[in-house]
Amino acid sequence: MDKAGGPRQFFEQVEALPTEEERIQFFDNREEPPLHYYGKKGARDILIEFGLAGECLALDVRILGLLKEMGVKVKKGSLDRNYEKIEEE
Repeated sequence: MDKAGGPRQFFEQVEALPTEEERIQFFDNREEPPLHYYGKKGARDILIEFGLAGECLALDVRILGLLKEMGVKVKKGSLDRNYEKIEEE
């Protein structure tokens, strides 16, 4: 975030990305602090919170439970590998 010039400039850079997928990938692929802990769910959480994404889901235990009740099969350990597919279901 320091490289971007602070939080405001950082999120302006994120907002400038043309698609939600690119914004999610921007967060999901960060390796340096303070964003290295963002994963697929965390990236979606923050983008939804800031109004930078609206066509995605942050899959937590409650949502996964609902999906399972609707017949979507989510194997243990498969969430990270199949996140986008599960999100589309």
